Order: sequence, then C-alpha cells, then structure tokens
Amino acid sequence: MYMGKGYGFQPEAGVALASEMFGMPNDTHFGFLPEEALSGFAVSDTDNAVVSMQVPTKSKSLRFVVSMGLLHEFLDAVRKDYAVFPFGPDLTALNSMVYYDVPGFRLFRDHMNGKAARCQVKLKDAQGNQSPKFEVKFRSNKGVTEKHFLAFDKDFNPLFTGEVADKFHQLTGVAVTDLSPALSSGSDKFILLNSDHLERIEVDAGLRFALPGSREDSLVIPLAVVRISGIPEIGSEATRFFQRRSIRTLSFSRYMLGGSFLLKGQKSNRYKNKIRQIQKIVQYEPAC
Repeated sequence: MYMGKGYGFQPEAGVALASEMFGMPNDTHFGFLPEEALSGFAVSDTDNAVVSMQVPTKSKSLRFVVSMGLLHEFLDAVRKDYAVFPFGPDLTALNSMVYYDVPGFRLFRDHMNGKAARCQVKLKDAQGNQSPKFEVKFRSNKGVTEKHFLAFDKDFNPLFTGEVADKFHQLTGVAVTDLSPALSSGSDKFILLNSDHLERIEVDAGLRFALPGSREDSLVIPLAVVRISGIPEIGSEATRFFQRRSIRTLSFSRYMLGGSFLLKGQKSNRYKNKIRQIQKIVQYEPAC
C-alpha cells in the first residue's frame, strides 16, 4: 500500500516481520520524505535534462545499497554538483512494479535455486507520463540476458504473444496464460544529473513489498538503491563519496528479496547471506 504522494510510508501491515528482520520500530515509518530531502537542489533545465537522460543505460554504472541515514549524507555531499530531473511538476515519481509468476512460483524457484536458464516477467508501472509495460527477461545457460518490452493491456489475454510467448513456453514448459500477479513492489524514485558532464544518479528510496490484493501481507525495508551511470574516467563527487567510506557495490533481486518473506511456502535459504548484508545496511546510523 502506497501512502500519499511520495511522503513517507507508514507500515501498517507486515510490520512485525520488518521490525524483527531489519530493526524497524513498530510504530514509525522510515522517516524519509523525498521532497524535503531534495530541497536545496537546483532543478535541471530542459536542455540539460534531455541530453543527460540520453546516457546509454548500458554504459559503465555502479549500484550501491545504503541506509536512509546514509542517503541523507550522500545527498548533502552532492547537492552543489547535481540538479534534480523533474517528473513533470514533481521531483519524484512512484516506481512501482508487479512480478508475475505461474502456479507453484516456478519463476521464483528457478532464480532462487540458481538455475542458469530462467525467465522473469514484471509489469513496470508508469513514471511521469509513460505507459505501463511488461518487461520479459530471459537468461540463457551461458549467462546472456535478453530483455523484451511489451505493451500492457489489462483486458488482453494472454498477456503477450508471438516469439516472446513461444520462448517463455520453451524455457519454462508452461503457457503465458498461466501467469498471474505474484508480488508487487514500490519505491520513491528521483534522478540527479551532473551539471558538468553526462552523469546520472537514479535513486530508489524506501522499498515496499506486498502480495497483490492483500493489506496484511506487506513489508517495508528502509533502504535506498543508488545507481550511478555515465561516470567520467576520473570519477565524480558521487563515486568518491562511496570510495571514502569503503562502500562496495551491491546488487539484489527485488523479487527474491520481497518473495523470500512474503511468498507462501517458498524456501529462501540461498538468499540468507544477501538478507544479512541488507540487514546490516539498514541498521546503519550516521555519526553525530
């Protein structure tokens, strides 16, 4: 459940689980208000925004996972060198997605068990004025990832057809018609653009998970994912912030993380080490 327009997220359900695993108080939200955190940043002008947003997504990039406290430190450190990319009249957007799976959570289990050839299907909701789209990701036995982006029509069944549907059936042994929503995820997204070069910082703050249609089965994790792309060879103020603190890059699957807690009857032993890493990050408190 998403509360308000990017202004904090009060965990009303599933909070006992979140508190036990991540040290979250039962009666508070994680205290991050995106619009307040971005106060003092310049807003990128249209020309700079258009050029910078064209930085190829496959260019060199780094991904860090930080606590909400460290995110505030990071924003303070880069405030003078970066401007906020506006989503229309707003500085933030809700980054929401729904992961689809088949009966028995075959797609979840394939990923959790480390199967080389696997598939992931998620519906990516609108950001700004964009339309929702399916992202169908295939991974081969050789570790090569292939992505397909398909239009979404809530009245269309099956969800997608053609070569992508055929490949999905070939890889999983089940039909596209067996897919249904399994787990939803949301976060507050904002983008910072460097004023001197084509560097882009994408931040997803405050991860929320829920089972579709359920108010009771939900989870809030107070952390942020910071992805930096278009990095110059000499580095930048953003990359040096993490270097000075000896913070290493970290990646994880949202579906694996949220599903480990919320999907019924699914074993997640292979993800315990990753969960412990994230738990330590969440519990970080800035030095006074």
